[in-house]
Amino acid sequence: MGLEEGTQPAVNVRMEVVPIEGSVGTAGENDGEEKEKCSAAVVDLNLQEDRTVMIVKLTGEIKRGFSVSEANQASIKEMFEALESKFDLLAKRTQLLEDSMETLLEEVVLIKQDLRKSKDSEQDLRDKLERIENAARRNNLSMLNIPEGQEGDNIKMFCASLIKKSQQLEESER
Repeated sequence: MGLEEGTQPAVNVRMEVVPIEGSVGTAGENDGEEKEKCSAAVVDLNLQEDRTVMIVKLTGEIKRGFSVSEANQASIKEMFEALESKFDLLAKRTQLLEDSMETLLEEVVLIKQDLRKSKDSEQDLRDKLERIENAARRNNLSMLNIPEGQEGDNIKMFCASLIKKSQQLEESER
């Protein structure tokens, strides 16, 4: 049942007219009516045989399409091995990067902690400086209505003379 390439399988058609039991009439008398009633024409297309031929033909084409020569197999194997080695290399590099990233994240956490401590320490120092400046201001004297530059080189002598003058003014006003 083998077909050569490029040939089409033959389709066998067999038709039979079978009279139905109990049909009335004689031959020739009701031929049209008989033909209508006896539509029992059996059409046998031998489709099963045709399907088998087509399956065999397609199987051969599939085998030819998928058959790979040994040279192609070796080439594919080499390409696969190259891809596998590249994949392994990428996996190693990815692991190294992940490890490095974990180390860097740990360092970032430590640096953030140090920064927080430094900011806290800086704020403490600013608060201490402000307290010291405020304490120093409490012991200062404020002198108003004295023009700039009159104190000269010796501020102590200038302040002492200014205090004596203000005391004399207060005593004279009493």
